Amino acid sequence: MAIRKNNVLGLTSGKLGNTVTRIRNGKEVVYALPDKVKVSNSKQAKAARNKFALTVGFAKFINSIPALSSVWNNAKISGTNSFQKLIKQNLKLTGENYLTLKNIITPAGFDISLEKFSLLNDAVSFSIRLSENIPLELLSSNVHIHAVLYFYEPRLKKDKPFVFSHLSVDDQVVVPNTTVDIRLDLNTIQKNLFLNYKQAIIYLAVI
Repeated sequence: MAIRKNNVLGLTSGKLGNTVTRIRNGKEVVYALPDKVKVSNSKQAKAARNKFALTVGFAKFINSIPALSSVWNNAKISGTNSFQKLIKQNLKLTGENYLTLKNIITPAGFDISLEKFSLLNDAVSFSIRLSENIPLELLSSNVHIHAVLYFYEPRLKKDKPFVFSHLSVDDQVVVPNTTVDIRLDLNTIQKNLFLNYKQAIIYLAVI
C-alpha cells in the first residue's frame, strides 16, 4: 500500500495495471493487486475442496438449530465458536464425496443404544436405551430428541446434490437402562425428499 502525493492529474480512483487506487479520508491510496492464484484441478484437490464444502454445509445447517448450536458453544473442545468446532470435528469424518456414518451433530457424550429403527410413510420410529452409567443429575429434566436428515444422490439432475432437514421432539422422559419408543413425524417436504433422493443418513442426538 502507498499514499500518492502531488498528483498533477488530481485524485483518481479505480484499477490501473496491477494496482488499485482508492480515496481514503481525502488521500489517494494505491494498493498492489495480489498475484493470481492458480486453482488445481487435480483429482486430490477437487476431492479436498468438495470434502470441505460439504462439511461447511453440514456445519452451517447444524449451527442453525439453536439447541444443537448451544451444545457446541458450551462443549469443552478447541474452537472459538460453535461453527468452527463443528467444522473441525467433522472435517476428518467426512468422505471425499459424501458425509459418512461417522459424522456427528453433537460432541461425544454418553452411549445411546438404538433399537428397532423403522422408516414409515409418515414418520421415523425407533427405540433408544440410555447407558445406565449416566449420572442421575443429568436426567433431572426431560430430554429432547434431535434428528438431522442428510439426503444425497438425487434421482433427477435438476435437484441439489445434497439436502439437509431437521426433526425434533421435546419433553421425553428417559430412564437409564430402559427402552423408550420415539416417533418423529415427517412433513410433506421431508416425505418428498425420501422419494427424490436415493440415499439418506439420519443423525440422532439426545439432549
